[in-house]
Amino acid sequence: MEKLKQFDIFIVTPQQTAFTALSKIELNGFGTVVVVNEKSGCVIGTVSDGDIRKVLLDHHMLTIPVQQVMNQHPSILRQVDVSKADNLFSKSFYIRLIPIVNSQGVLVDIIKRT
Repeated sequence: MEKLKQFDIFIVTPQQTAFTALSKIELNGFGTVVVVNEKSGCVIGTVSDGDIRKVLLDHHMLTIPVQQVMNQHPSILRQVDVSKADNLFSKSFYIRLIPIVNSQGVLVDIIKRT
């Protein structure tokens, strides 16, 4: 995960808490964080401020692990498909960032809605 340090305010691991995710969402200003496998760096989900709001409304604490609240089927693009980002953004107002992965599913970039 060392090479992902540049994305620090945009990523969390599945074991981190909803509070940690919410803190990073506040820092990055895009309403979402990307969930990556700690060892491989592969994208395994996303968590939005709305996902965390649902946790609170269900009377759960912010100490709940991210893996219990993450979207396991996020919109992602492979490096070769980066040109499709505008199309994804136009299809959904709710998509605020798109993880870009290599052929092994490892996070290599993040495209943010402008």
